[in-house]
Amino acid sequence: MGYDMYTVVGEEYFCTNIWGMDSLRNLMGHADVLGWEGEGTKWPNSDKAKEVDWDENHPNVIEHEKACDVVRKAQCEDRGKVPGHKFCSNDGWIVTPRECLLIAAGVEKFLEENTDYGSEDDWDARAFYTKWAAYNRNAAKDGGYKVW
Repeated sequence: MGYDMYTVVGEEYFCTNIWGMDSLRNLMGHADVLGWEGEGTKWPNSDKAKEVDWDENHPNVIEHEKACDVVRKAQCEDRGKVPGHKFCSNDGWIVTPRECLLIAAGVEKFLEENTDYGSEDDWDARAFYTKWAAYNRNAAKDGGYKVW
């Protein structure tokens, strides 16, 4: 199992495994860009979608997916943060362009101020973190991304 991030528009893609996402969550936590309130958002009832065996072309399923996207796009009350739960599962969370820019700016600033962060690892963590910031900056231009 891993995490696949696809931009809403365009061909940008970023992939990592569970361990890599844990590393990115820690980085974003140190960069103070994650917020943790609002995790209790309720998913819409799926009974009508179940009635039609999740036929993706059926109006019941289309309506259900639209309602789910409202939950997946949920923003932090603190507008300077990104909901941390969007990086704790691969349920199709939608990271908006504004959130992408918050992540990119926060990670870039943190790495600039903490030049040793990630350098003690056996792998090239700083290069991975720099790619993550760049991915977010580029994804902001393409409408954000979904975390699958």
